[in-house]
Amino acid sequence: MSASNILVFKGDKEALTQQVISAGGLVVVDFHASWCPSCRKLAQSLPKIANEYPNVLFLKSDVDEAKDLAAAFSISSIPHCKFFKVGDDKQLNELGSVTGANNTQIYQKLKDFA
Repeated sequence: MSASNILVFKGDKEALTQQVISAGGLVVVDFHASWCPSCRKLAQSLPKIANEYPNVLFLKSDVDEAKDLAAAFSISSIPHCKFFKVGDDKQLNELGSVTGANNTQIYQKLKDFA
């Protein structure tokens, strides 16, 4: 990971909400696992994507280390990117998601939400 707006996230849903509030804008969570080939493929392209969207925070959450967070968002396939913002009510709003290492869809969601 070479982009400064990519962080490893190991917290729970409450900590994620606080992280999104702190970010003040769009946050993309990449749910992945070290053993997943498609996840490794996405991990290679994520720094380029993050560099193109410096105002977006990208969080990487390993589903094997953060099982509760993955369960809270019903993650059953990886890689899985979820796009979040916090509303005026300070509630976590999921704007969309992309399953698989599909850079085209990730870019489209970033254009839609960033």
